[in-house]
Amino acid sequence: MEAKGAGRTGADRVRHGNGARTARGNRGAGPGPWHRFPLIAFLGALLLLSFLAAAPAPALAAAPKPSPQESTQAAALADRLRENPVHVTDQLPRAVPRSTAPDYAEVAEGIRKRTGVRTYVLVLPEGGTSMESKALLGAVHDRLGRDGLYVLIDEHSVSQAVAFGVRAPAEDAWSVQLHELPYDAGPLLSFERFADVIALGPKKAAERAEAAREKYGSRGPDGGPGEEPDELHIGPTDRRNQSFVTGIALAGLPLLVLLVSPYVRRWWRRRRTPPLDAVSLSKDDAGPGPVTPRTRPRARRLHWAEGAVALTLAAAVALTATALFDQTTSSASPPPTAADMAARVDRVADGLRRDPVYSDPESPRPLTARQLDDLRSRTQDADYGPVYVALVPQTPDDESAGDTEAFADALHRGLGKPGVYVVADPLSGDIDVVTYDVRIDANRIAFDLPDGIGYDESEKRSADHRLGQRLDKLLTFLDDSPRTDDPETSSVGTGAPDPVEDTALPRLFSTDFWPGLLVGGVGAVIVLLVVAAVLGILGRAVPGLRTAAPGIRVIRPRPGGGGGGGGRAGGRNATLVGFDAPTEPSASYLRRTAHEELTALTREFDPDAALPSGLRTRVWDCLDTATLLADRDAGGPDGRVDDDVPAADLAAAVTLARMGRAALANRDTDKPCCALNPLHGPATGWRDAQYAPEDSRRRTIPVCDACRAFVTERPDLAHTRRLTLPSPSGGRGADRVPYEDAAGPMGAARKGVPQFIRQVREYAGVQ
Repeated sequence: MEAKGAGRTGADRVRHGNGARTARGNRGAGPGPWHRFPLIAFLGALLLLSFLAAAPAPALAAAPKPSPQESTQAAALADRLRENPVHVTDQLPRAVPRSTAPDYAEVAEGIRKRTGVRTYVLVLPEGGTSMESKALLGAVHDRLGRDGLYVLIDEHSVSQAVAFGVRAPAEDAWSVQLHELPYDAGPLLSFERFADVIALGPKKAAERAEAAREKYGSRGPDGGPGEEPDELHIGPTDRRNQSFVTGIALAGLPLLVLLVSPYVRRWWRRRRTPPLDAVSLSKDDAGPGPVTPRTRPRARRLHWAEGAVALTLAAAVALTATALFDQTTSSASPPPTAADMAARVDRVADGLRRDPVYSDPESPRPLTARQLDDLRSRTQDADYGPVYVALVPQTPDDESAGDTEAFADALHRGLGKPGVYVVADPLSGDIDVVTYDVRIDANRIAFDLPDGIGYDESEKRSADHRLGQRLDKLLTFLDDSPRTDDPETSSVGTGAPDPVEDTALPRLFSTDFWPGLLVGGVGAVIVLLVVAAVLGILGRAVPGLRTAAPGIRVIRPRPGGGGGGGGRAGGRNATLVGFDAPTEPSASYLRRTAHEELTALTREFDPDAALPSGLRTRVWDCLDTATLLADRDAGGPDGRVDDDVPAADLAAAVTLARMGRAALANRDTDKPCCALNPLHGPATGWRDAQYAPEDSRRRTIPVCDACRAFVTERPDLAHTRRLTLPSPSGGRGADRVPYEDAAGPMGAARKGVPQFIRQVREYAGVQ
């Protein structure tokens, strides 16, 4: 910063002093010539001192002066700030679109309102000058001639800030935004944080900067590495991870409910019922008090509840994931407009219309005025077609995403003229050449261009990358290239990626979401297996959790009360009083239950055990006939229920197996089946009931304990508990038939177990 009056020279200041002294001396008679010698000596010494003060400082103390090229860049930027105190370059449309200039202007105006400091903002590409950033700001300030806070911003953050002639904590504010914000915060948020710290004042800004350096600096408070600020945006890899986790949760959690809940519920229902000392069973079949059966409607409500919970859980996972993983872009940059993307190309194309050599005024000028004149002269003499040279930086955040050929294609479309388009990057020093309808072999340009022309191969690269010499060699190479009769083009018409699609994240329910669904389903099955193993171990290790045989209800008699003898199914001194079974069983239920009952009866019945002969014969007959119905392999029983067994035969097999198990447990072979539902096992009493809905008469029928309790209360609705079986056609609902009307031996179940066994053997063709 120049001091006031710096424009005056030392001689001006000396002449002003001499004039003042002469005016004062003419007011009266002065001393003679000899008496004036000391005065002359004094004035001479004063003159010498003034000359020494006005002399330039030694070279080591002098501030470095920018080169003419750098001065031209600083002058151009000063002109931009003279028009508007906030200048956003058109070279970064993907990172800082020019349409965001009002946002930066608003932040700069906020600094002025809160602190009274006028702020000048330059948004340029990183490394957009060969000067140091602080030196560039100083050069811009000198040419603008206005004091204030000068801020340089690149595509990432605030890169430099200097206060000229004003009091503002620029250094501390820069340090705070550097340390407190993550690298993906973006330039606008970085500038906003910078402005907030400027408004704090020097003292508070210094304290905050020190705290930020201690917390986030290279060395933290404990001497180790400092903390890393949390990132504000995610990348495609993070989105794939989110999709994967969402898929696992969306498939795994509902499946856990649908698989584990029914399994645990069935296991809990089959566990051993605790002792009921208040309930007894006497010899005259006087059953216990009313028992609420596990009817089909209750099971349906449980299934609907599990389905509703699973559906609700799936919806909650989907909605939560959508709200939680709501990121749509991987960048802080707002989407550029079409005008943002076309601004620089239009500017360069307009410059090339007036001059075949265009040097970007916002960037370093690598060519001298003489080199520019020589370049123009040589391009005008080309006989193969016009030559256009654009000295413009190429960065990943420009409109062509750093693709030089795409930039040349855009220039060609903008100019609409054939020619050799040369793009020289003043920052990197790279030179690329693209031809459009010129009389030069395009393959020679594309494949035979020497590396020494396209890239600076010198060991010690200069600031200008020797662009002048290399461009001169390029024109010589073009002059020596063979000509063709037909104009050729070396461009393949490449296009830059769309800026919105380039930063857009994949949709949440895509990419790794589908593998996540598969993993979630497999995980739910694995959890089910683990739960089954744990419950199995608990059922065997904990006495109170041992499960009874499938479908059995067991009642322990009170001490001294009546009851049948013990059996394997019910445990010692336990009486088996019935089985659970639905009124409208499906074919799959009957097939599954037949397998379970045959397996249980085979396990419980030991032919070599000390049993009464009548009991052994009855149990054996039940097992034999049930096997005849369910296992019909020609080669002999294989222990499996055949898939082609009709539903009525499966029901008969289940009834016989359960009657055999009940006889074995109760040591009683005289009880008939429950007439309403033979699947319930042995009857425990007789009741008058309306057996059919179309017949209002009541008949006395044997019923199990659960049916007896129901019929006692509502004998007119007894027919609602009558067993119906699926029709042979496989239909449902109205196609079901009462069990006594079904084809096969099932109708003989209500005639007594001996008659039922004979009927089954006749049906199976066994004497």
